[in-house]
Amino acid sequence: MTSPQLHLFLDRAREIVGEAHVYASDDERLDTLRDRFGAYYETEHEPRPGGAVRPASTEEVQAIVRLANETGVALWTSSRGRNFGYGGPAPVRRGDVALNLQRMNRILEIDEKRAYAVVEPGVATGELLAEIERRGLKLWPGTTSSPYSSIIGNALERGIGYDIMSERFESLCGLEVVLADGTLVRTGSGSMDGSTVWHENKYGYGPIVDGLFSQSNFGIVTKAGFWLSPEPAAFRHSELYLEDFSRMAEFMDILGDLRRRRILENGVSSGPDFPASAPGDMAPPHDAAPAGPPPQRLRSRLGWHGPRSVIDAKWEATLAALQGIDGLTYDTAVYEAPYDYTMWNANARMAAGLPTDLEEPDWENAHYGLFIAPVIPNIGEAYVEVWNLINEVFERHGRVGGMPPGFHMHSARSLVVIPPVPLKGMPMLPNRGADIDNAVSVALVSDLIHECAQRGWTEYRAGTLFMDQVLAEQDFAGGTRAELYERIKNALDPNGILSPGKSGIWGSATRPASAAPGVRFGVARSED
Repeated sequence: MTSPQLHLFLDRAREIVGEAHVYASDDERLDTLRDRFGAYYETEHEPRPGGAVRPASTEEVQAIVRLANETGVALWTSSRGRNFGYGGPAPVRRGDVALNLQRMNRILEIDEKRAYAVVEPGVATGELLAEIERRGLKLWPGTTSSPYSSIIGNALERGIGYDIMSERFESLCGLEVVLADGTLVRTGSGSMDGSTVWHENKYGYGPIVDGLFSQSNFGIVTKAGFWLSPEPAAFRHSELYLEDFSRMAEFMDILGDLRRRRILENGVSSGPDFPASAPGDMAPPHDAAPAGPPPQRLRSRLGWHGPRSVIDAKWEATLAALQGIDGLTYDTAVYEAPYDYTMWNANARMAAGLPTDLEEPDWENAHYGLFIAPVIPNIGEAYVEVWNLINEVFERHGRVGGMPPGFHMHSARSLVVIPPVPLKGMPMLPNRGADIDNAVSVALVSDLIHECAQRGWTEYRAGTLFMDQVLAEQDFAGGTRAELYERIKNALDPNGILSPGKSGIWGSATRPASAAPGVRFGVARSED
């Protein structure tokens, strides 16, 4: 992409969305669309966007993608840009134009009886909860944790939660999508004009295509239905504490079995238990780089929704199944409608599917490090194996003791392990991690991704620095999955204008000269 092309695109984009909503490369507002918590922030390798456009409607998105095709300018799409730990709002390739959808922030419909909402990508979880409360509706929105993340963006990234709808993508029902040529399509039953079940029947007629727009660059989702939970009569939140780490495999096997039997219906979050700043709050180790000694115990957070008699029976069944684990302790609390969420601690809100924070954090003192997220079998020995592997790889890179991982049993059949990798500037570290070499952190993540792949564990999600590598590790039959993605990309987006490099998918028009997926991972790409 040449400067004249970029200037022409930005000039004409102003005619579409308005002067105030187009940022040139020297506009200070463009800083909001950089990955300020990234490993290469303020270095020559930072994947800075070359400009930004912020449309407010589906029609403006259609016009912008048509203009991008005409001018040869590539766009990197984000909803609210809060994908911290995985790259934030920044592109894979330096110089691509940020297409940020935060101005598309309308809550189009909330149906209390049928328990769904229809939202645009700029709507945050906290905004939906506030609107539900304003209307006095008996619904819970479901969330991964934060009030400021996009509902659609998080679900399309297949974010995980801890309530009864713990797999966020499964809560989407009926997408409206702008394709790379500006064509507007609707998935599921929405493909028929006047459908009355668009946001209740996922499938419609014929092949199911919704998954094509998850973790992909095949289209831009501008509207979606999202299933909500009817407010339960009662909610129980429990925290289990395992003192003896030698029993971890047995303990987690029991929780996995209870999950498969639907005694545990909520997602289960487990991880090291460290001293917290307030009862129920989550706190990382304060000497996390290196991580220091192992924690004293493992904590698992559980939740149940439903009539009081039902959730009490499931709690008793859980205790009965765990009675052979010596030294197991717990805290438990039952809440009954009407609810006052402001009195709940962060862990209880998370288990209920409510935002853990009531306000946005202090961004000047926030930092997320790098996230890696392998998916392992939901069996006890896998927990022990990945725990030991994480410590081994951290120590290999000079981070003695590793950073203890969190285990997220969002599914009854598998779980995601997330060990955050510290970066310089993290405020919870001594001296804000001034001695950390971010290049070592990047190498550590790359190494851990490969070691996990060698054990048959793929990633559920990848940061922008590692997308090529993660796709390259999908090596069955010589990488035919990546080849299939490329065929789809070339068919739907022959000019490669939508999010080049997303999930390692480039297409013929934008694949870098270094060519094969997986080459040059760990360094931000510039346009070749």
